[in-house]
Amino acid sequence: MSSTGSPDMARRLTKTVIIVYAFIKVTLSLLTHSGDTFFMLTRVAACAVMVTLVIVVTRMSISNRATVILITLSSVLPEMLWVALISNGEWLIYIFLIGCSLLGMLYLDIPGLLIAMLISCGMLVFLSFGLGYHFGPGDQAFFDDIFGLAGIVLVNLLIILICRYSIGAFAQFRRTGQTFDAILETTPDFIAVVSDKAKVDFISRSLAESLCIKKREYAENLPFIDLFPTLEMKRLFSEFIRSDGYLETTFKTESAGEARYFMLRSAKTSGSGIARVFEWTDVTALIEAKNAAEEANRSKSHFLATMSHEIRTPMNAILGISEIELDREGIMPETGEALYKIYSSGHLLMGIINDILDLSKIETGKFELVPAEYETANLISDSIQLNIMRIGSKPVDFALSVSEDLPAKLFGDELRIKQVLNNLLSNAFKYTESI
Repeated sequence: MSSTGSPDMARRLTKTVIIVYAFIKVTLSLLTHSGDTFFMLTRVAACAVMVTLVIVVTRMSISNRATVILITLSSVLPEMLWVALISNGEWLIYIFLIGCSLLGMLYLDIPGLLIAMLISCGMLVFLSFGLGYHFGPGDQAFFDDIFGLAGIVLVNLLIILICRYSIGAFAQFRRTGQTFDAILETTPDFIAVVSDKAKVDFISRSLAESLCIKKREYAENLPFIDLFPTLEMKRLFSEFIRSDGYLETTFKTESAGEARYFMLRSAKTSGSGIARVFEWTDVTALIEAKNAAEEANRSKSHFLATMSHEIRTPMNAILGISEIELDREGIMPETGEALYKIYSSGHLLMGIINDILDLSKIETGKFELVPAEYETANLISDSIQLNIMRIGSKPVDFALSVSEDLPAKLFGDELRIKQVLNNLLSNAFKYTESI
């Protein structure tokens, strides 16, 4: 399990730490062994070799795994040989080995770190128990080396566990960051992440381009309100940033006489240093399409209402003339039957015209109910007489059954109730083939 992490930063930090360590060791040797020339020369030589090897390794174009292994060899080998051969034992070597393992964590490569730890522990075992060079000072140096080795192994195991957790956390963090950065780079929506100091943390590429900002990074840490060129936008987003809770609204802007509409969504955060996340989308095309559709609907309703009124005038004349002719005495049965069909069909057509007129009224919000008292017998009779002719030659028997408990008079809009009954009866006669 490995990760490239940030190799350049890790190598710079490793080089700095080794140089600082070498400087401290030489300085301490000057202060404590200034009269021992051989001790001083070997100390300086060991530190110089260690620093040189580490600098060479950090400049090589190799993988993280190879880097952590070679850095461990470059630092541990000179220091351990000097402590074993010249210093005659020094407890700080164990701390130095732990420090080398911690440096290996920077490269986020568990196999490489494990190999480096095995190399350092193997060198310790070889020098202590193979060649007899002890690192613990005093008479009990052998036992001190055993306990020191056990401590190094335990600490290294702990470091590996920490490194494993760090790699998982870093990988998750990196995936989240890459996903977020990809969203900011590719989304057509305008996104801005604003800190609790009302400054820009991140903005999307689309927003940067719309504000004529060459790179997204140029907007970071700028006051959020200062991004917008017009006083109207500054005032608008100043209100948005001060609002509480979740915000969803549509706002309009005008530039060079051109109106643009945006749908904005914003969530307020807490405890993360981020005050608000803004996302707004250009919905100008949708708003214009909606306005055009509403205008077309209004035009249609106006046309239907006008045509309905125009058709009602000749239809009323047809109904009136048919009714007058039906009231005459002595007309031929065939003529009377034809006039009755004309009159009934005219009534049906007038009902359709009224329905169209009512539909236009509903769409324009002008539909009104006119409640009044009416006779139930007349309402039922008129509805049946208007629809009974729809049976025609179908093998259908129509039977009327009226409850004795039905009131003689009711209160309501008689015309609308007739429309409901006519629709029910019309569909029943139309779709019933036989009984």
